[in-house]
Amino acid sequence: MERILKILAFAGCILAGILLIVFAIMYKKYVLFAWAVVAFFGGITGFIFGLQGRPEGGIDPPKVGGKFMGLPDWVTLADGALIVVAVILSFVIH
Repeated sequence: MERILKILAFAGCILAGILLIVFAIMYKKYVLFAWAVVAFFGGITGFIFGLQGRPEGGIDPPKVGGKFMGLPDWVTLADGALIVVAVILSFVIH
């Protein structure tokens, strides 16, 4: 069961990245590509290195993604660095 939840969390992160790319193209908000990279990197590294995973999603408020637990420190730091880059790009490009 734990493996299925981890796969669903991975799928949620990849779906979030795909939706970010679609919205970036639809609304011409190209900074969303940086956030798509964060979603893809987080999903892939979470699936490979995480001990547990749980899909996240909801209708009110609308959200989709995944949550991974038990990640090595370097993965958490790399994800955090990508988030910082995406935030900076959000301010520079916007």
